[in-house]
Amino acid sequence: MKLVIENNIVVNQRGTVKILPEDLDDVWFVFNLISPGDVIIAATTRSVKYSSRMKVIHEISITAVDYHKDSSTLSVQGRPRLCAKVETHSNPNKYFGNIFQAFVKHVDLSVVRCVVIGSQGNAKDEFRRFMIAEANRLKVKSVENNKQRIVVFNTRSKGKDGNSSLLEVLHDSTVMNLVRDTKAVMEIKAFKEFSDLPTTDLDRVCYDTKNVEMAHELKAIETLLITDDLYESVEIETRYKYRGFVESEKKTGGKAFEFSSEHVSS
Repeated sequence: MKLVIENNIVVNQRGTVKILPEDLDDVWFVFNLISPGDVIIAATTRSVKYSSRMKVIHEISITAVDYHKDSSTLSVQGRPRLCAKVETHSNPNKYFGNIFQAFVKHVDLSVVRCVVIGSQGNAKDEFRRFMIAEANRLKVKSVENNKQRIVVFNTRSKGKDGNSSLLEVLHDSTVMNLVRDTKAVMEIKAFKEFSDLPTTDLDRVCYDTKNVEMAHELKAIETLLITDDLYESVEIETRYKYRGFVESEKKTGGKAFEFSSEHVSS
């Protein structure tokens, strides 16, 4: 969690802070910090086609707050105090430019093996051309020197959650050859091996908390698969228990994979 602005905060008195969550744990901490009666100010972008954008600033007096463990997101309900439209435009190059800037800032191509740009239609091709041209213009060597690892993929699925499209990508032979040793593919492989075992070697599989904890005590776990509703639980005791469980497995040489309850493989 990054504290951007702090205006003379005093314990048990009113004050204002500007914070920047940096990972999913920070969202859970924010859930425990805010409460009804607090006021939040946030910028958002309305849902429009990819070629246009509208930025809006909201100021809301909170009446209720919820944490969604499946997606590690926070939602608040409240009474609007201020709503201001900040910007509108219909310039696709500006939209692509914003994505490009975020890409350069957050994606380290010395670590990331493959970048897959997927979409229906021509958007993916247009953005890749824009990205390469912009990297050449600005002399962004990390992109210029690794453009062969930035590939496009035509998705056929129209699912709004993105899982179907991701599954398509992960079953494409070209993409899989580029990312075969990455964490995502290792997770897919671990899940497939686990799902195959009940029909091939049932004695090597155990389910539910009691049986898995017994296998853990016997140091008999080769690969542990755990869902985020345990590992990222909003209940502190449950969260610490299973995080400790995972760390213990890794220390004894076992492998552990955390899966979303909505994982694409499931």
